[in-house]
Amino acid sequence: RLFRKPLDLPRAADLERELAAVSRTLGPARDLDVWIEQWQWAMRKAVPGDRACQEYTARLDRLKDRQREVVRRTVRSRAYVRLCARLRAFLRTGLGRKANRGRKDALSRFARKRLARSIRRMERHAHALLGCSSEALHAYRKAVRRARYVAEFLGPALPAWGRKAAQALNRMSTELGLIHDIDVGLDRLTPEFPACPDRTRRCLAARRDDGVTRLRKARRWRPPKG
Repeated sequence: RLFRKPLDLPRAADLERELAAVSRTLGPARDLDVWIEQWQWAMRKAVPGDRACQEYTARLDRLKDRQREVVRRTVRSRAYVRLCARLRAFLRTGLGRKANRGRKDALSRFARKRLARSIRRMERHAHALLGCSSEALHAYRKAVRRARYVAEFLGPALPAWGRKAAQALNRMSTELGLIHDIDVGLDRLTPEFPACPDRTRRCLAARRDDGVTRLRKARRWRPPKG
């Protein structure tokens, strides 16, 4: 989407749909890995010797083994191999002949314009920081992540403030990712471990609050006007 117009790229809707399907298949394994990391951190901080918590940890480990098998089957499947081959072909035919066209100053203007647009779109979701609800912060996180990708992809063509933007957006994306992962994990606890000790929940909630504080500090960066 970022380079489609300036490079006159062929549409990649089919590839995007297939990549989205792979992402949905692999997502539960990634989410579980992240939740286990958060849970083990909370265990060490809050209830290192609680037997019920240790049993829940063992259940998570068994589920992780099953999810690893899903990952193995996916990346070894013929459909995945074909998708990778199609992506390589798209890069060769779609980008190879066109990536060197144009002048450097045109690329620089394009980079500044696209990053500024991405930051404006991101700011439309900034109200999420007022209430800090899980849903609003997730939408903000996606907007921040898109702006970060733009800043990173176009980094060599950006002025110094663009590189600073990439650093700030990366910090914001990291904190929003932590907040989102804790929110998802706390939602898991209700059906999976209703007897979870309150001090463990409070420990995770405090870590989330620390992430919100760091996010607000990282967000103080602003691009220059004009």
